[in-house]
Amino acid sequence: MKKICICTLILAVLTGLIAVCAGCNSGRSNGTASVAEREKGTIEAVTIPAPSLSNNIIGEPDEQEICIYLPYGYASGKKDYPVIYIMLDTGNSQRPSSGNIAAVGMRELAPFMNNKIAEKEIGEMIAVTIGGFNKLGCSFFANSPVTGNWEDFVTKDVVEYVDSHYRTVKNSLGRGLAGGPLMGGFGALNIAMNTKGIYGYVDVLFPALYDDEGILEPKLTNAISLDFIEKEIAKYKDLSIEEAREKYLASIKSDYSLAYASAFAPDPEGKAPYVKLPAKDAKGEFIKDEVWALYDGGYGDMANKLDKYKDNLNSLIGLRLTYGTTDHHTDIKRGCLYLSEEMRTRFILHEIVGTTVEHASIINQIQRSSLGYFSDRLCGVK
Repeated sequence: MKKICICTLILAVLTGLIAVCAGCNSGRSNGTASVAEREKGTIEAVTIPAPSLSNNIIGEPDEQEICIYLPYGYASGKKDYPVIYIMLDTGNSQRPSSGNIAAVGMRELAPFMNNKIAEKEIGEMIAVTIGGFNKLGCSFFANSPVTGNWEDFVTKDVVEYVDSHYRTVKNSLGRGLAGGPLMGGFGALNIAMNTKGIYGYVDVLFPALYDDEGILEPKLTNAISLDFIEKEIAKYKDLSIEEAREKYLASIKSDYSLAYASAFAPDPEGKAPYVKLPAKDAKGEFIKDEVWALYDGGYGDMANKLDKYKDNLNSLIGLRLTYGTTDHHTDIKRGCLYLSEEMRTRFILHEIVGTTVEHASIINQIQRSSLGYFSDRLCGVK
């Protein structure tokens, strides 16, 4: 009799627990939402003036779309917020099929930020996503008279717009910059080298970089074809300057080689397609002349750049390089390790991190690592 009573009691307790759990689940479905579901931030897609892109040759518009994430407490509060600026690339040098990459990236980032902020795993931050695609496919976030001053667009136009339209911490202690992969990562590194006092922290994600082999590095040599560029130049050889311009602008399309040349070896005073090409020797081989150095100096010439911009890099509070340990783009790992060693010998403070994430999963890496990196360093700053 005693055993039956005990079993009955246990069954009653279990039944009650099941009922409680069922009540919890049904309560949520009937409107009792989680904190993250209730406290959602807002996304604003805005087209901003881009005076830095004015007067470019290929007709890139001087207005560009960016996306801004405002945390849940922004609308009802008065405090200023730190800002992370995120320069995005798709990882394959092609525009995303579903719209502006800034919007595509933000659609993935915002729900994750809602959850992590609600769970107190990261602090409240404003996030700004920026795309760097142009009519040739890639701007490389570089300044060029042919494609426009994309570096200035990021560091001047975007920052000034955000600071003047939102409650932000308006100094480098409250600003972080992340970029990736490939041209996005390169862009973040390039901006870190070329500027001082704008950002306090820079996270360089899966950057496209040359090691000491320079442009002769096989994988990148295949991507940037001097032979192809030579053929493109030949198309306009017999046309007048104006005829060449009209034909080029009417047929312009995404091409990685021309995009790279337009960014790093521009020829604004010449004829379409407005790029320079190294000379050839008697055997028909390209020679390592001054123009070759321009191509090599785009993603490369890191040793000289570090010597020149060491002070700017050391003015940062934090600088981090990230590469994929098993990434099929092996040049990313090789370039990062080479750069890190060159920085170390020059006493340039930085971190270098290997991850199992592939460069194409850039949003995943930002979610897993970058947001926490910036939250730990920016939140609480005034």
